[in-house]
Amino acid sequence: MSAASATAWKAGILPRFPPGEGGGSQLHNRVHIWVGGDMGPGTSPNDPVFFLHHCNVDRLWARWQHAHPTSPYLPASGGPLGHNLGDTMEHLVTTDATPARSLDYRRTLGFIYDTDPPLVEAVSSTVHFYNVPTLETTWRPATFRVRAGSAVTFEVVPGSGLAAPYSLTSLGASVTHTPEVNSDPFDLVRLWFAFTGEGSPGPAASGTVKIRCVETGQVFDFVLTANTIERQSTGVVFSLDKSGSMSRPAGTGTTRMDMLHEAAARCVELIRDGSGAGMVSFDQDAHPEVKLAPFGPGLVQRADVLAAVEALAPGGDTSIGDGVEAAYQTLAANGTSFTDHAIVVLTDGLENQPKFLNEVSGLIDARTFAIGLGAAQEVSTSALTKLTNGTGGYLLLTDALGTDTDSYFRVSKYFQQILASASNDSVVTDPSGVLPASELIRVPFELTEADIEATLTVLTDVSAVDLKLETPAGDVIPEAGLAALGVSV
Repeated sequence: MSAASATAWKAGILPRFPPGEGGGSQLHNRVHIWVGGDMGPGTSPNDPVFFLHHCNVDRLWARWQHAHPTSPYLPASGGPLGHNLGDTMEHLVTTDATPARSLDYRRTLGFIYDTDPPLVEAVSSTVHFYNVPTLETTWRPATFRVRAGSAVTFEVVPGSGLAAPYSLTSLGASVTHTPEVNSDPFDLVRLWFAFTGEGSPGPAASGTVKIRCVETGQVFDFVLTANTIERQSTGVVFSLDKSGSMSRPAGTGTTRMDMLHEAAARCVELIRDGSGAGMVSFDQDAHPEVKLAPFGPGLVQRADVLAAVEALAPGGDTSIGDGVEAAYQTLAANGTSFTDHAIVVLTDGLENQPKFLNEVSGLIDARTFAIGLGAAQEVSTSALTKLTNGTGGYLLLTDALGTDTDSYFRVSKYFQQILASASNDSVVTDPSGVLPASELIRVPFELTEADIEATLTVLTDVSAVDLKLETPAGDVIPEAGLAALGVSV
């Protein structure tokens, strides 16, 4: 509006009203007349200016609200129908459309003006670290609901009390959030903290920390609580068939022994530190290879088991019972340091030498899993099923294998599936298919706030995968950036 138009507006267009006698409403109505055209009659929504005008009236009302935060809405009662605080406003399709519901528009109507101060609320005043295993570290956030039209920064107030066993994470002491353009009623903003499980189970001392919103000046007090539980560890003994039939073609273009080398080695690599493995092999006799012991930094046990797996060479007949009995003896000798135990058997044939499985099944009191490399008629299926089901384990049969990709990786997948079951973990997703060259493939999976650790496994015959992690917010983190989050690749 030009200066001349503004003068005309003040001088002639707006009628003079005594204070409190209707002048306020005319600030809205007279704009319709000033613009003219469709803005005058009931067809006014046909004019785009209609929406600009009404949004600006709302914006001016919002600015007044923030400038006078203690002033109530008037009239609370006694005014024209539809204008009182609790009246239903007519001709609207919105449920419970009353002035009262519209006052706190940032919470109830889901929008905000870029000139508004941010609306910031803590979801909870406590950050809980529940059931963290001894000496393991997990992250938990202080979470805020935010409605803002511009960036909002949260920072830990220096010297506000954060101390061991609680700490900051590698993400630092502050987070800046840029609001997303969407229809969500608010954004969730998280500032992360870490807790390392103590050396023995039990509750940890509580901690405190203060977090400040830079833009609003609000300071939020948080209490940090935690408890440590015994770290679960699994001792796995592999009982692996090295009889002469393992030299036969698997159908995938490799021998059965080649598939065993690959699959067992990948499984051993995935066993967590603190858990451990041992190995026996069998042909017509049992052959103790590596005793059961934990894996960990500075320990050679993982390398010893991997070397024993790679050294297996086929020859001789098949005594599965000898192999299972030797695995049980290995587990019994050194399994007391683990909270969970399992025996994993792989065989490609029918038992043809004593001891037979029915002779040793009464000895086994640990969960026993088996992988049958071949079809049901090629493997001692009934005996293995009876053995595994009696211990809480199960049998997986590969059936006939071919040159397709799924066949190539099937034994590796079976070993990893059994490892997850033996260690009481969960397989979150297990997609099938091929990764074509030069294509972007997204594999979604779900985690919860209770999850402390996740292992993502991509089975590939060529080391040519460029791995990236995409967050729920759409941020894509390349391999180089994952290390800062404590991720090893």
